[in-house]
Amino acid sequence: MKMKNKVFAFAILVMAMATTASAQSSDFATVTASADIVTPISIAPGNDMSFGKIVATAAGGTVDVDFSGSLTATGVVKHSSAVGSAASFTVSGEDGFTYDVTLPTTFDLAGPTGSTAMTVNNFSHNATGTLTGGTETFDVAATLTVGANQVPGAYTNSTDFTVTVAYN
Repeated sequence: MKMKNKVFAFAILVMAMATTASAQSSDFATVTASADIVTPISIAPGNDMSFGKIVATAAGGTVDVDFSGSLTATGVVKHSSAVGSAASFTVSGEDGFTYDVTLPTTFDLAGPTGSTAMTVNNFSHNATGTLTGGTETFDVAATLTVGANQVPGAYTNSTDFTVTVAYN
């Protein structure tokens, strides 16, 4: 029996040493932290939007300007000298990055005293949303609603025509 006690005592001693060695052991790992500052996104105006010269009618109507500046009149008459233009913008930022464009929902064009404001809406753009070479130029098209018997005169936006861009 003495031999069995010695073996048992030796086994307990080995287990105690293994537990002690395990409890005192440690390991570690390191990583590197980094940051990459990119070019901020920016937008600059190009062409202003123009719906050209319009002859109002008793019924009123709409004038659409497309991306190329072509005008389409419905219910009103565009004058033979009417020249339209879509608004244009240039976006600059980090090459290859993508971005979103936010267009206004609506805004008004205010005219001479006694006139009723005309509404611009149905905005659309032809941006791809990718900054190839760090820039992209795009156009904005829209629809102008002309009131019945609209008062003659020059009309311009009475609130800001704001286009916003942001990285995805």
